[in-house]
Amino acid sequence: MTQSALNESESHDLRAYLLPTVTTWCWAVNAILGKVAVGEISPILLVTLRWLGVLILLLVFARKYLIEDWPVLRRHLVYMGLMGGFGRMDYYLGSITRENSFKPTEKLLFIHFPGPF
Repeated sequence: MTQSALNESESHDLRAYLLPTVTTWCWAVNAILGKVAVGEISPILLVTLRWLGVLILLLVFARKYLIEDWPVLRRHLVYMGLMGGFGRMDYYLGSITRENSFKPTEKLLFIHFPGPF
């Protein structure tokens, strides 16, 4: 193996440990800030700030790939926006319907075991 191949392999090994660690750390910070924010920040603002943080992280880490794929993404921007919008609408309508029709036991099962429902 050449030296550059070894360096690339070591880089991938490092990422294999780094990315799950950072992901776990982000979930922990999210949980802590969520507990601290109760009653202090509106839930909508909290969700908006979380998604803004995700967007910033994605732009930082995926910038190279976004630039490479931008011509294809630009052609399908409307489609992706519609699919995202319909997906959110389906999620909210489904949660409203489930909220009104399920018994508390079924709600508990749905939260912990969403697969069969």
